[in-house]
Amino acid sequence: MGLATSALAEPELRQALHNYFAAPERRLLVEALRPLDRPSWRTYVFGGCLRDLALAGPQALPRDLDLVVENASNEELATLLAPSMVRRTRFGGLHLDCAGWTVDVWALSSTWAFAHGVIAPAVIQKLPLTTFLDVEAAALEMRFAEAAPGALFESGFFAALKLRQAEINLIYNPYPQLCVVRSLVLLNQLAFTAGPKLRAYLVEHGAALSDHDWLSTQTAHYGRTLYSPSQLRTLLEKHVTAPRQLA
Repeated sequence: MGLATSALAEPELRQALHNYFAAPERRLLVEALRPLDRPSWRTYVFGGCLRDLALAGPQALPRDLDLVVENASNEELATLLAPSMVRRTRFGGLHLDCAGWTVDVWALSSTWAFAHGVIAPAVIQKLPLTTFLDVEAAALEMRFAEAAPGALFESGFFAALKLRQAEINLIYNPYPQLCVVRSLVLLNQLAFTAGPKLRAYLVEHGAALSDHDWLSTQTAHYGRTLYSPSQLRTLLEKHVTAPRQLA
């Protein structure tokens, strides 16, 4: 992903999302997702796709999408999207293959922080509060048939992208090892710095990880190894050191 010198503002992000789904090369993706355009449902593009579009604009070509559906259940989604379903995710949502695009879709109420009472009530306005990092704390409604963005909710998302600094948004997470690995990968890929709370978290949960931990966590999440254990330890050392204050 080529990074822009500054992140898109909300109006430009809306246009970028419209252009993304309106592109002819994503016609089959849109067809696979069009069943989500039910009158009583609201589907939101969530997290990483919005981050990539905001940072890279027209150059961004996210192939991994996270979708959260309001007023639906995971069972209803499984029935409706059965032709594209590959497997269930660990939290009961669906992992889809939509004409070569990887899509994770789940019911709003099954979001981990909602389902475990960490964030309440389970309403769309609070969905951005459930992400571990603020650089993923945004949700933008999408009607696929018209490629029409709707309501947008965020929690420090635009500020984080402007500062080019990732910080913890919600510290409670059932997989701290994964949070460490994902954070280091993102910080390196985005060329962002880590905020003070994230640096402290990386020290607490990352320092004792073994080679097996580094490798198995990547394989389980990404399906492959992106970095060697020594590379990740180097990134850890780099990002846990607070930036020097200017004189």
